[in-house]
Formats: sequence, structure tokens, C-alpha cells
Amino acid sequence: MESNTKIEKSKKKMKKVKKEYTNASGPNWILDLDGPDGNVFVLWGLLKQFWEIFDWEGDPVEESKIGRPPYEGYEGVLDYCLHHLTPLPAGIEFRMYGYEIERVSDYQSAIQNSINKSGKCLDNSTKIDYNYVL
Repeated sequence: MESNTKIEKSKKKMKKVKKEYTNASGPNWILDLDGPDGNVFVLWGLLKQFWEIFDWEGDPVEESKIGRPPYEGYEGVLDYCLHHLTPLPAGIEFRMYGYEIERVSDYQSAIQNSINKSGKCLDNSTKIDYNYVL
């Protein structure tokens, strides 16, 4: 799609998918998400860009802050992005640690599967202590 070439590529984690034919199926973009509790500003930036490019109505940043139960915070914004940016015309495929993320539960599973025996995530971003009891 012609308008996709205007997407700001400064986000190192987003790659344009090379397609043999313009109308070939599949995603137009692949976005590698940050680790646990990733950078919500990256997601908001993507929402703003695609809203402007496709001239969609509303304020995606404010709408994404509301979230859809049961998700809130980063997961709420991610859920909003998955719902609005995965289908065409935006066509973004979200990935994390090599897993395709189609739902927030996929994101949660990718985090869970990335934790090694020492309790650290593969990207060393967060240490999780599963022995902690309230």
C-alpha cells in the first residue's frame, strides 16, 4: 500500500515486509515488542501515525488509555493496538521473543516462556521471584 511507505522507520523494531506482489496477503509490517512492560510510547506513536495516514477519526491515544477489561496499562494499550492495527490496511504483525502476538494472552505467554531457570527474562529486563508469597 502506497501510504505505508510514509511510516516513520525510526522505530528500529519495526520492519517492512517485502512482498512479491503489492496485494499479496499477510502483514505489511512486523513489530518486535519490547520486553515485559514495554514502552507504551512506541505503541502510542504507531497509533498516531496510522490514524493520520489513514485519516481515521478519534484520538487513539486517549481511547487506548481506557482499555478493554480485563486489561489495563501497557496490556490495555497493546490490546487496543492488536485490535486496530493488526488487520489491513495497517497490517502490523506483532512479535515478541520470536512468538507471534495476536492477543494479550500471547504476549503473556511469550513473557512466561522467555523466563529461564534463574528467574530472569531472556532480555534481562526483569527478575521475577515466584517464591514470594504475600
